[in-house]
Amino acid sequence: MNSNFAGHWQYQYQIGGQTGAKVYPSGSSTVLILNINWTYQRLTNNNIQQQGSYKVNTVKSFFTGKNDNAIDFDSSGWKIITAQNDTLSIADNFADGYSLIYTKIK
Repeated sequence: MNSNFAGHWQYQYQIGGQTGAKVYPSGSSTVLILNINWTYQRLTNNNIQQQGSYKVNTVKSFFTGKNDNAIDFDSSGWKIITAQNDTLSIADNFADGYSLIYTKIK
């Protein structure tokens, strides 16, 4: 596992779709926790909304045509994942999909 992915991540916005518009959360605080034991939690306003297990692997990216890091939550399908500096992006791996952007909580 890329250790850059583990940690607590604050949701900032989603971008994409046919218009490429940014959509910001409406007053709620969402945190994604990726644990090193392959479990995760999504919290909204400190309440668990979703939890389960995840896998990380490489898959052929729609965007680059290369094998890129990908994450699969509860066998729901692979999404491209990148971590750069303190920013995490989880993107649908198809045209007109969405990318969810998070920043690392320190």
